[in-house]
Amino acid sequence: MKHINCIQYSEEWAQLRFGRVTASSLHRIFTPQKLELSKQADSYMYELLAESKLQAPIKQELTLWAVERGREYEQEACDFFSMTTGIIPQECGFFVTDCGRIGASPDRLLPNGEILEIKNHIANVHLEYLFAGTLPAEHRLQIQGQLYVTQFECCKLLLYHPGLPPLLVNVYPDPIIQKKLHDGLTAFCDRLDAMKQKLLAMYD
Repeated sequence: MKHINCIQYSEEWAQLRFGRVTASSLHRIFTPQKLELSKQADSYMYELLAESKLQAPIKQELTLWAVERGREYEQEACDFFSMTTGIIPQECGFFVTDCGRIGASPDRLLPNGEILEIKNHIANVHLEYLFAGTLPAEHRLQIQGQLYVTQFECCKLLLYHPGLPPLLVNVYPDPIIQKKLHDGLTAFCDRLDAMKQKLLAMYD
């Protein structure tokens, strides 16, 4: 694993993501339950292929309302986490696997060798997850992907909404999921690399 210390959402950070599989997009490769190849996988592969060649984003996902809202409350959530746990999170940039083909950007790095991921849902969704008291299924792939890339032993997931009780969940690597991620990502990235070579050959 390689850790690149950069500012998230900066130009450097964006450049590191172009053409590279990221943990936040694993739902586009795998089905949520059985972790089989998703129908979206081909579309995602061609987006990565285009990004790799053009070095520019194909979809402006980082401007979505949900992401902007998450960034707005992220520091507030970090301050809450520090006050309640005594642990001071650090900004952590970008992580890449040894093969260089898969990346992840946890929200924060914790000094005890764990990562922190913060989610800021709208109030009714936050309450639904709060009363369930467990890892929301929609975040399972991203967090297991972060653990796969970073090789850390735990991700603390903080569900935070101003004025409502928070939920803090410890998420550990699931051996079955980790194996499926490894096998599926290896096959996906091998195919993506082959497509990159075919594209380069068209310029000869």
